[in-house]
Amino acid sequence: MPLDLHVLGKPDSMVTVPDNEILGYFQGAHYVGWYDQIETDPDQVTILDLAIPAFLDAVPNFKLLLHDRKTPLRESLRYLTAALIAVGPDQDLHEWVAARQPDEASALLIDLFQASTGGRNEALPGFGPARCTKMLHLKRRKLIPIIDSYAREAWIGVSTAAWTTSEMAEIALRLGQWLAARPQQRETLARIASEAGLPPLSTVRLYDIVQYEYFDSQRKLHGNAPAEPLD
Repeated sequence: MPLDLHVLGKPDSMVTVPDNEILGYFQGAHYVGWYDQIETDPDQVTILDLAIPAFLDAVPNFKLLLHDRKTPLRESLRYLTAALIAVGPDQDLHEWVAARQPDEASALLIDLFQASTGGRNEALPGFGPARCTKMLHLKRRKLIPIIDSYAREAWIGVSTAAWTTSEMAEIALRLGQWLAARPQQRETLARIASEAGLPPLSTVRLYDIVQYEYFDSQRKLHGNAPAEPLD
């Protein structure tokens, strides 16, 4: 069964990605060979984990992260670790969402994202949604999706306003509900990933690969400069 995606900037519209395109995206996802093979403690965030986003072309500003901080980095990482543990052990996003009340699920994700982003939070300066979730995904590979500019345009729509952690949580929760309602599409992703020879990856990761590759190819096809989903 082909995969449905929201249209960039038009969350009420959908586009269908056929199986052969999905297969091509998976076969071309060479970054899986390095980013997705990183081993990290799922229940502990250390200073070395801050480098993880670099393996998906989102190199952090380490000078900004490490110097002139209002809060000592070790304290920030302790708070982030606690927020990560509070979310619970790794579980498929659609199952995690279904097992919790919406307010509880939203609060847990907002707390986690506030502990791992910069901006007004000042937790990890220079860490926007993409860097934040590229790091967190490897801590909860089934649960935390990568949330970048493409995801924002697809799920929320075009916006010039600054990101908020509430918006990030909304995207994750809506994706969980979306996947829960589409078991056949989840099976399609797993089947095609196996055909492509990918290592075992979670549903949210496979969905992210298709979403990123499809939107990136569409921007290039129509002659637009590719967006920078590296917030």
